[in-house]
Amino acid sequence: MKTEVKRILIVDDSAKDVELVIAALTEKNLANEVDVAEDGVEALDYLYKRGKFADFKNGNPAVI
Repeated sequence: MKTEVKRILIVDDSAKDVELVIAALTEKNLANEVDVAEDGVEALDYLYKRGKFADFKNGNPAVI
């Protein structure tokens, strides 16, 4: 049985903070792919598959 690894969505407007979170996740050897939204509006677009995420086929993230 294959377990699906869900994505992680980071919502932050600071590129440095996003970099730190990704570094921490990498350090813990998490296999999850990471997507980034710069603000709440973009995060909602991600969740509702609107705007630049309209063609996004994957389900909702495991963690926001």
